[in-house]
Amino acid sequence: MGVDTTTFMLLYSLYSWPNVVVCFFGGFFIDRFIGVRWGAILFGALLLIGHYIFAVGAFVNEFWVMEAGRFIFGLGGENLQVAVNAYAVNWFKGSQLNLVMGLGLSVSRAGSVFNMNIMEPIYKQLREHYSGHVCLGLTLFIGGITLIFSQYCTFQLAWLDKRAKRILKPKTDLATGEKISFKDIKDFPISLYLLCLICVGFYTAIFPFISLGL
Repeated sequence: MGVDTTTFMLLYSLYSWPNVVVCFFGGFFIDRFIGVRWGAILFGALLLIGHYIFAVGAFVNEFWVMEAGRFIFGLGGENLQVAVNAYAVNWFKGSQLNLVMGLGLSVSRAGSVFNMNIMEPIYKQLREHYSGHVCLGLTLFIGGITLIFSQYCTFQLAWLDKRAKRILKPKTDLATGEKISFKDIKDFPISLYLLCLICVGFYTAIFPFISLGL
């Protein structure tokens, strides 16, 4: 599409920068207002909509549309992970929770590896019949099928969670968990902020290079 490296990396920045702030408010929004079920559905929908706007932008060769799509995609991406983690905390306890968190991370990384290895062959196959931005757009449309499946899963999870609440209501409430407020920030331990710094160091060292390498 005739874009340089700086412009290309803007697509990554439009996903990443909103999440510096949005994840915090997204988690608060889930806990305080809509609950984990509607949170997962909402943020999954933002992912789906954002991706297909991005794909349309590639198909019609309009880079600003692709940028808008990436921004919307970013509003949903990490917030959906917050909702998924809330599901895990609601459903699993103790050592089970550690296993589930690790398994979820492994599956997500497997999805990344699968994407990195399958999209290029799809693009090359389509290039035999289409060219340029049209080929790229069609490849992205095909890639979005996984997001359709993901959105279907958010509805299934919501149904299962609601059913469990109805059956187990005397014992526990799986829907939203404890209510929080912004005042709770002052009570967070220093260990939480140390963990955040560790994550910042890891992600800044790895993910920009992955984006440029692809």
